[in-house]
Amino acid sequence: MRHEVENNPDVNEIIRTLVHEYEILKEDSRFIVFVKTRASAKALAKRLPECLKATHLTGRTKAKDKAGLHIEQQLEVMERFREGEHLCIVATSVACEGLDIPQCNLMIRYKFRADVISSYQMRGRIRNKGGKEVILASSEDFERETQNIVRQYYMKNAIEQVIDLDLSANIAIAEQGIYASEIQERLIQQRQADSKTIGTFNVHCRLCGTPITDGDFIRHINRTHYIVYDKTILSRIKCKSFEKVKQIDKIKKTQSVDGKICGHSWGVILVYKECEFLAIAKAKINFFDKYSKQLVKFKKWAEFPYRIDEVTDEEVNKYFSE
Repeated sequence: MRHEVENNPDVNEIIRTLVHEYEILKEDSRFIVFVKTRASAKALAKRLPECLKATHLTGRTKAKDKAGLHIEQQLEVMERFREGEHLCIVATSVACEGLDIPQCNLMIRYKFRADVISSYQMRGRIRNKGGKEVILASSEDFERETQNIVRQYYMKNAIEQVIDLDLSANIAIAEQGIYASEIQERLIQQRQADSKTIGTFNVHCRLCGTPITDGDFIRHINRTHYIVYDKTILSRIKCKSFEKVKQIDKIKKTQSVDGKICGHSWGVILVYKECEFLAIAKAKINFFDKYSKQLVKFKKWAEFPYRIDEVTDEEVNKYFSE
């Protein structure tokens, strides 16, 4: 690697460029040279003139014989560069990914192929007014970099357009659309509910057939929880507290529930607006038509053929006061 560095005409061109800028800026010089490999970084840093007080900056490596640096060493190099103890850093990609590189006034990329993001990050290291960028690469790499610059231009314009958007107006339009969708969904649910009959079913334990309640006492909360609106049910169940209370949207599930006589699982105790309700588990119970006595079969609550109303605040208050 040392032989390649010492006899490489590109390296001589890098040195000429750095020395020329140093003669203008002197101790204000802050140069970064990007290379592909750790070995190149270490060899080139040693090859540069002493006046540049150059050092290498590479990422961490597990191999002991490589030129990798731990994060503490990387930060130390950055601090010395910031203070002027090093005027030039020869770096691998670590210097454009996640490290706060101080301002530099010359950045050289030597056969360092970068994607659009890495290219933008490296170019962003030139923060001083009048800073320069030099690229030593093949024609193919130059073409790739030209594409990167074009993409960066479009990215910058796109970001500026987003910043200039009247977000308040767009948010208002989006909210109107959401509200309209919710209204439409409610109307569909209402039409489906209106076509069903209220309370013409009974609820039984699935395993033993023990009667649980009449369909007239079944209510739903947000169509996600189906409760028994009848406080007398609490005398016909036995409960076991959960080790950890489960809470979703101000609704708590506090205890598992079994039938007091049959001992089979019926659901859980659900606390809603400070009231304890038995929330029935569809998988643990059966529904029977009140008149035909036929088993009601369905897979989802939305397919349940009978109407179940949502529990109202008035009903909750009445339940609470009983």
